Amino acid sequence: MIFSGWKRFIVVLAGVFFFLFVNALICVFIYNQLLHSPFWAIRNIYINGNKVLSDKQILDAAQIPKGTVIWAFKLADIQERLEKLAWVERARIRWNFPDSLYIEIFEKIPFIVVCSEDECYYVDKYGVLFERCGSCGYSRFKLIVENIKSVTENAASVVILRSGFKDDIVKLLKAVAEIDGIYATKSTRKIEYNRKEGFSIHIDSFRVILGENDFDLKLRLLTKISEILEKLKKIVDFDTIDLRYRHYVLVKQGFSGKE
Repeated sequence: MIFSGWKRFIVVLAGVFFFLFVNALICVFIYNQLLHSPFWAIRNIYINGNKVLSDKQILDAAQIPKGTVIWAFKLADIQERLEKLAWVERARIRWNFPDSLYIEIFEKIPFIVVCSEDECYYVDKYGVLFERCGSCGYSRFKLIVENIKSVTENAASVVILRSGFKDDIVKLLKAVAEIDGIYATKSTRKIEYNRKEGFSIHIDSFRVILGENDFDLKLRLLTKISEILEKLKKIVDFDTIDLRYRHYVLVKQGFSGKE
């Protein structure tokens, strides 16, 4: 009886192992079918939303060879690779059963371009200098500084505008936006900063010095005296209007530097 019980136990155990073995073979077969069957191969990759980056740059970063089956990838890994591109703020990947991938790219919109004598960088809305540029045609505003290092700091592995300095730029751009309808020329897009004078903007052929604060008040004052300045422009040539002072406006004449 004892041996009979052991025999039954061995038979049952053998049956369990056999069942598990067969199921393992089935799982391996299904896995191989999923991994190698051409039915799951990626034949179409659709890219949307990119304006600065080319489709080739996106495909190179995504590393998805056509013909590879969908199960060879994790969509989250593809997204992570794409979001390492300097211009990509966010990427979204979607699989369309059975053979298509849709990649949607949300590119960064440059907040401003910061330039010194020999280099310019696009800056995103977080103040990060994310890519060096030449003509820098993707930004509306250009800020000229004496030295880029003097207005930036390192944070982790990126270079960013100093927080207080970035806040000042935001305030200045809001003030500029309010007068943009009055002085709607490309020259209002150029901004300068130096430690001696603070911020200044260019309007038509003259420069307006604003200093370090109260940009909205100073630019509203500029709109109020614009008629006087237009009349003055017909009489005498001037190239600089200094609004840093509380009780008066300083107008500097042409190339002579007279005031």
